[in-house]
Amino acid sequence: MSLLAQAAADLRSILEDTNDFAVEVVVTNPAGASATLKGLQTDHSLSIDPETGMAVTGSNVSVALSVVALQESGLGQPRAIAASNQRPWLVEFTTPIGDTQKFKVSEALPDKLGCLVLRLEAWKEAGDS
Repeated sequence: MSLLAQAAADLRSILEDTNDFAVEVVVTNPAGASATLKGLQTDHSLSIDPETGMAVTGSNVSVALSVVALQESGLGQPRAIAASNQRPWLVEFTTPIGDTQKFKVSEALPDKLGCLVLRLEAWKEAGDS
């Protein structure tokens, strides 16, 4: 196995290791098909503006998933769908404190090693309060 192939295998192993930091992530495509995958999630609400050095509040949520696991699920490749009249790709996971959250994909950032980072934004189904 080449070093690059070993790195890709290690990446998937890290992304899907629920004994450490990975969580179950439900990904739903616009057609309504869904699959439960494992990945890493982040959700923080404070960042630093690099130009001013000031703290800025705002939601910054993402998940990192294995591209190979997504391919194996048959869902296709998640992407942002800007049109409000089209159903977006959705991502749902339970936070470490037990809250289930659902988001829509606002940006998809794949790399050549097999990691797909999905930047997420708040989502509510029609009729949700």
